[in-house]
Amino acid sequence: MKSKVLSRCHLWYYKFMKTILEANKELRGAILHTNGKGLWSPCKKATKVKSIDIEDVSDSYGNHHYYVNVYLYKSTWNTNTDGLVYTDPQWIKELREVMRDAGFKHWKKIDYTEQGMQGDDYVSLEIHIK
Repeated sequence: MKSKVLSRCHLWYYKFMKTILEANKELRGAILHTNGKGLWSPCKKATKVKSIDIEDVSDSYGNHHYYVNVYLYKSTWNTNTDGLVYTDPQWIKELREVMRDAGFKHWKKIDYTEQGMQGDDYVSLEIHIK
């Protein structure tokens, strides 16, 4: 019984990671706009995605949790002068649309992590799937 559960989990994880990798291909070079309505930046700008990294922090109880860092080209977004993309509603909306169009079925569950997890060259996000 345990091996069936384990293989189902591995299959789910394989499919999940495959769609993340596809989304990564779609996201590289994508232009995502901010509308300046976030709490940490008044800037209205186009940002260009460099790459994404995914870290699996899932637990053994079947809760799938991932941290996703979306790296931006510094030439399009500089946190020293532009602030944080964090909480910008337009940017996250466009990111979800790209993920959806890439076939990622959990695109609605992508959201910002806390402010302290935001980086100088990336936007920190998370996906929590039960």
